[in-house]
Amino acid sequence: MYACICNGLKDTDVCEAIAEGACSVEQAYAMLDCRLMCGKCACDVEARLLTPLVASHIRQPACQA
Repeated sequence: MYACICNGLKDTDVCEAIAEGACSVEQAYAMLDCRLMCGKCACDVEARLLTPLVASHIRQPACQA
């Protein structure tokens, strides 16, 4: 499923960026060499950042609250 139509990003692309250490929507897009365009996907990407399954793979201090 597409997470971002403007950039052609799929869910798996976003989850990979998060698993590699992206801690924010902006970081996820930067890691994917993209930028937010229309912004409609920002809430979905942010929700993925907060998903326990994905978040459990992030162990970087900068990502911890």
